[in-house]
Amino acid sequence: MLLYKVLPHTSFYKFMFILLVFTQTFLLYVLRSPYIGTDTYTMMMDYICSNANMLNVAPLYYFIKNIFYQFIPFQQGYMILCGIFIIGGTFYYIYRNSKNILLSIFLFFSLYFFFQSMNIARQFIAIVLVANGMVFIWENRKWIAILLFLAALFIHSTAFVLMPLLILLFINESQKRKIFLFLFCAFLMCYEPILQVFVSLFPKYDMYVESGMLFEIGKNRKVLLTIFYLFILCVSYIVYRKVKNINSLKENKQWELLIFCLSVTVLIGILSMNSILLTRIEYYFSFTLILFVPLVLSKFKLNNKPILYILTCLFFSIPGIFQFIMNYGNIRPYLFFWE
Repeated sequence: MLLYKVLPHTSFYKFMFILLVFTQTFLLYVLRSPYIGTDTYTMMMDYICSNANMLNVAPLYYFIKNIFYQFIPFQQGYMILCGIFIIGGTFYYIYRNSKNILLSIFLFFSLYFFFQSMNIARQFIAIVLVANGMVFIWENRKWIAILLFLAALFIHSTAFVLMPLLILLFINESQKRKIFLFLFCAFLMCYEPILQVFVSLFPKYDMYVESGMLFEIGKNRKVLLTIFYLFILCVSYIVYRKVKNINSLKENKQWELLIFCLSVTVLIGILSMNSILLTRIEYYFSFTLILFVPLVLSKFKLNNKPILYILTCLFFSIPGIFQFIMNYGNIRPYLFFWE
């Protein structure tokens, strides 16, 4: 964080800094081996073989992929395509909205989003689109929010769960917004019938609804991460209670939606022990922490703020280190260093 104080605080220098970082990240993403990431090799083969079934599952992705293939007709083109949307979309998300660009970049890695995007790349395109769409929801920019949410839905069908959030575009009264968000959380607690409806609409996800494998392998990981997110939620809510009276209406809409996303992250962490599908859906909500953590810290008026940011980075490095060592998503290269 001390480096950030050295950099000129102008739009141009901020842009150049984040462009340099994400250019390096993009190259790391697209030049990796096809065997880094559980689903990478399969999706690379689909990229060059053009699986027609994808037209029904993800029509927008199928359309973009076929156009892209005309220009880059080789396997690595799949990772270039995903890298443009995931890395480029995250770059835009952070540059446009973050209260602290350096911290947001750090969180993109430390909360394991970058590494998990190597594993479930198509879904992460949808996650990045939804994340940007949520920003336009609290800005009340209806058409662009709707278009981003629909684009996410036609790229990955799990984005269907997020569609009710578009109702917030038409609710201006704060109390009604809070009631709606509370009911959304309560609705998610009835997750079994929701999953059945979802699977009836998208049958290919039936194998993810119940999985003893996740319960046996991922149980400890989910418990620890849920406790981690629960602590962040408590701190964030305390800060929100202190600042909501001095925030603008737009700022309070932002806080309400981000606290809601973190609450759903915790709720899904509790409910998802037997469902890989719920675990996949959680990323739509937890991804917002990239913006939320810097927003919360920006409200602290302390003389030793750099120390606070350093401690925050140390604290938020825990989930990434934990998941990287466990090789979650099969993204870790050079296993002989660890085994």
